[in-house]
Amino acid sequence: MKRIGIVLALACIGLCAMVVRMRADDHERDQALRARLVGTWRASTMKFGGQESDLTKSAVTYKHVTPAGFMWLSHEKGTGKVFRAAGGTYSLKSGIYTETIEYGMGDDYEVIKNARIPFDCKVEGDKWYHKGKLNNGTTIDEVWERVKPNEAEQANNRRSERARK
Repeated sequence: MKRIGIVLALACIGLCAMVVRMRADDHERDQALRARLVGTWRASTMKFGGQESDLTKSAVTYKHVTPAGFMWLSHEKGTGKVFRAAGGTYSLKSGIYTETIEYGMGDDYEVIKNARIPFDCKVEGDKWYHKGKLNNGTTIDEVWERVKPNEAEQANNRRSERARK
């Protein structure tokens, strides 16, 4: 009987150690993912409600991610006029990226105002795959591409050239 108690105690200690290690591994993975997300991203494909959006053809959508927060905006190609934006804070837990919307503008903002939106999230190379569902049931499936510093500088140069003309 005493041996069974000892075996059970050892098994319990082993199980607890395994759970603690799994949580530490999740935390380390989340921290590594957070570090990879920091930067500027440009939407390359967007699906809303399962339908491919043509937004990437008529506008540029950027998402800026810091260690503590995020913001995204869309502006018309050519004019640079911003017509939608939102931002706030985010959390990462076990690979789930959850945005808490704190501010915004445009028609889209009314749908997501004050929402907490969880997304399955993975980064492969310079692509960020982002999939989730809004509170109203609309699914979002987006692919973002990292904006590299030289690309941002080139875009600024093109805007300056257009402004001079």
